[in-house]
Amino acid sequence: LKEAIKTGSFIKFYSKKISLFILQKFFSSDVSFVAITNQESTAINYFFPQSYIKKISNPLPFKIDKNINLKKEKVLTYFGRIHPHKNIELLIDSFIEANLSSEWKLEIYGIGDDLNYFNKIKSKVMNYKNINIYPPIFEKKKIERMSSAWLNVLVSKSEVLSLTILEA
Repeated sequence: LKEAIKTGSFIKFYSKKISLFILQKFFSSDVSFVAITNQESTAINYFFPQSYIKKISNPLPFKIDKNINLKKEKVLTYFGRIHPHKNIELLIDSFIEANLSSEWKLEIYGIGDDLNYFNKIKSKVMNYKNINIYPPIFEKKKIERMSSAWLNVLVSKSEVLSLTILEA
């Protein structure tokens, strides 16, 4: 997707463009793709018009336990990568600006795949006891946390099809 090509440094951007050019020129008819959405299929077709594209649905990765306690806490959660594309800074700023009572919490679960952005986010929240950044959690722990949260939030600039939203 165009958004994915644009993210990263100047060097990463041109590395992606050069890689796409090489793939288009030498491997275009030999490459097959799996797409999740029409938007993704269109983007692939733009760069690789001779390639085979199979569109499939994005499945949930696990069963949902119907015995999970559904008591809601005053918690907003975010699950995903910690990257500028995910708009986490907007989420934090909005939470702070909402000026909610101290019983409300914002929990961010994810991996910082952009170290500068991750450090920026960490320094932004260090004076707020009700905003915390945690390592990712998976499967039953993740579903339990999502089920007990008042709201699960995703504010990305774009998404193909977010499993986080489907899980929530």
